[in-house]
Amino acid sequence: MSRFLIKAAALAIAIQWGATTGVLAQEAAPLAIGPAATRASLPALPFKRLDGNPASLADYKGKVVVLNLWATWCAPCKKEMPSLARLQAGFPKDHLVVLAASVDRGDDSKVENFVDAAGLTDLEILRDAKMAVPRELTLPGIPATLIIDKEGREAARILGDRDWDAAPTIATLKALVDEAPPG
Repeated sequence: MSRFLIKAAALAIAIQWGATTGVLAQEAAPLAIGPAATRASLPALPFKRLDGNPASLADYKGKVVVLNLWATWCAPCKKEMPSLARLQAGFPKDHLVVLAASVDRGDDSKVENFVDAAGLTDLEILRDAKMAVPRELTLPGIPATLIIDKEGREAARILGDRDWDAAPTIATLKALVDEAPPG
C-alpha cells in the first residue's frame, strides 16, 4: 500500500509542476488569442538594440509583435529560435515582427556569437541584460513569448518553447495581422 501512495504522490507532484510551469499545458495547446475587448495595453518596455541604440515596444505599434524572451544558456530557448526565424520569414516585417529579446547578462558578444552561429538574420535581436521586462510582466521564467496586437495590447502569453512555424500557429497569427483596427 505504501508503494501505491508514493507513486500517487509523485504523480500528483509531477502534474502540479507541469501545471505551474506551463510545460504540460503548452506542448499541445493551440495558440489562443484573446478577444480584442479583453486585451490589456502593455507599457513601452525598454530594450537595447545590438548596435547600442535604445528600442521600445512602442516603436512597433501598428504591427503584430511576437516578443520572445530568451537567453543563450537556455536550451528550450535555443531550440525554438529556428522556428521563430522561419515564422518571421513567412511574414512581411511591416505586418508582423519577431523580436527576440535576450536576457543574457554581460556584454553583447555572447548574444552576437549565438545569433551569427545560428544564422538568425531575419530576427530583430534586442537586449534586456537587467531582466527588467520579465520582472515588469511578472514572467516566471524563459522562454516566454508575448503576442502583441497592432494596438500594443497583449493578445496571448506563452510560457515555454513551441513550434512557431506550425500551420495552426501561422493561421492564428495571420488572423491577428488581418484583424480590423478598433473603432
